[in-house]
Amino acid sequence: MIVPITEWNERYNSADWMVKILADAGNKLTKDSAADCFQVKSVSTDRFDAAPLGVISDEIYEKIKDALKCVLGL
Repeated sequence: MIVPITEWNERYNSADWMVKILADAGNKLTKDSAADCFQVKSVSTDRFDAAPLGVISDEIYEKIKDALKCVLGL
C-alpha cells in the first residue's frame, strides 16, 4: 500500500486526511508536501527500486497511520 505525496497547500489544513511533511534532509523532499491518505493505493512491489529515496520521521509516520485509520474507518 502506498500513500501518494503532493505539494503542500494551506487549504489542506482543514482536511484530516492530508498530513503535512516539511521538507528536510532526511526525507529529501525539495518542498513542503502532504501525504494524501484519501488516495491510498495498492501497487506491486516490483514497481519499487531497492533503495529508498528518503525517510519520514516517526512522528509523521504516526500521523499518517492515524489519518489512514480515519479514512478507512478503523
